[in-house]
Amino acid sequence: MAIGLGYGKHVWQIPPQNLNDMYLIGQISITLIICAAAWSKTSFGITLLMISDGIHGKTRIFIWFALVSMNLLLGVTAMLFWVGCTPLEKAWHPFIRGTCWSPNVIITYNIFTSGMLEKGASHPRHQERGGIN
Repeated sequence: MAIGLGYGKHVWQIPPQNLNDMYLIGQISITLIICAAAWSKTSFGITLLMISDGIHGKTRIFIWFALVSMNLLLGVTAMLFWVGCTPLEKAWHPFIRGTCWSPNVIITYNIFTSGMLEKGASHPRHQERGGIN
């Protein structure tokens, strides 16, 4: 479908009437990619909880905290691509009248999310230590 719209061509070779559809396909793709990343990590976390009856206490709480916070952070990331314009339709119809947030808003939030997920992935017990042990 996207190839028929001009996907893969130089931007000047894409018919202008196809741009709205291409933007919408891009928005949907971004959302599904972010959800797939979140859900694959969630699946792994739930698998850890299911196969390890020996996990109790702080480690189990940490896994649940990581699952909930990661899904919240990535859920907001996916949502930002849809709600950053007024009217909302401008997010996938770029040529209608309206305003959108600066791309820096999404970039800054994604950097924050990436840092939080990286920090959360490094459980204190499993952090790498500098130097030779």
